Amino acid sequence: MDETIFVTVPTYRDHRCRRTLHGLYKNADRPDLIHTAVLDQHAGASDACHVPGRWSCNIRRTSIPYEKAKGPLFARQLLCGMYNGETYFMMIDAHMTFASSWDTKLKREYAHLKYRCGVAKPVISAYTPPTITGTKTGEVYHICKSKVHETFRYPGAAASTQIVGGDRYSQTPYLSCHYCFSSGGLCDLFRRELTWRGHTFKHVFWGEESLLACVAYTNGYDVYTPPRAHASHAYDTLDRHKASWRDSYKKNGQYELMRQQQRISESSIATLLDPAQHSTVPLERSVREFWLAAGFVLSRDGPPTQTGRMCSTYNITKLPA
Repeated sequence: MDETIFVTVPTYRDHRCRRTLHGLYKNADRPDLIHTAVLDQHAGASDACHVPGRWSCNIRRTSIPYEKAKGPLFARQLLCGMYNGETYFMMIDAHMTFASSWDTKLKREYAHLKYRCGVAKPVISAYTPPTITGTKTGEVYHICKSKVHETFRYPGAAASTQIVGGDRYSQTPYLSCHYCFSSGGLCDLFRRELTWRGHTFKHVFWGEESLLACVAYTNGYDVYTPPRAHASHAYDTLDRHKASWRDSYKKNGQYELMRQQQRISESSIATLLDPAQHSTVPLERSVREFWLAAGFVLSRDGPPTQTGRMCSTYNITKLPA
């Protein structure tokens, strides 16, 4: 069956992007079924993510000057607008390496969760290892804890605990934006939920994953950490890109405008993640239930506090042989 995968790739002056796309297609069993959307935020030809060759026709590329970049959540919001009805949806970063047959393995794991384990809307997500070990039981990181924004009091900056091998899935309300695989319906959901309210999430570096996780959870999706990942991530890139993004706005004299837009975006996220909110659209689970599932104790007077239980107890299902 020709089941397509829609892969979104935000890239910010990242020389590894071309290598990432090359590996994405080279290591897939069915590269013809991989459709990629790239938001290329670059300074010129030296760091542009242009991949000529056999699979270039499968890549939808939008290019903007890096000085006009608005952060990762805004980029992912734009990328979901390029969704065109593909069967599956995957979010990755521009600095990743993929294992052989990654597409077949993820489809098989998704089918196992959905059809054998009865998870109606499964999401496979994790913090991937910094390197691929080449073995069947490589390490993977289960997202189980987060901190609360000091000003707006919503969760972000997720933490994780390492899982080495095994044959179990670990359920979590959190998701990783650099390794997230589900049905195409999740991308369509993100596109609708992040735009219909009129929000534009500019310059958000705190709360991106929590917001998307809440949108998924309240609409009936269940996230599972797999026992192994089929990709690795270059984590050393993150702080360098954030510093470059901030410095570009200072250089252009637009830093205060950027900070103003950032505060507006953070206020929007706080509104959407408010556990006391009453949604104007029907939800399968409430925002309050998301907070509780994430291990938080909610108080009327003080900020939410996390119990830490998510890092020690999981709902588990077996991985297919």
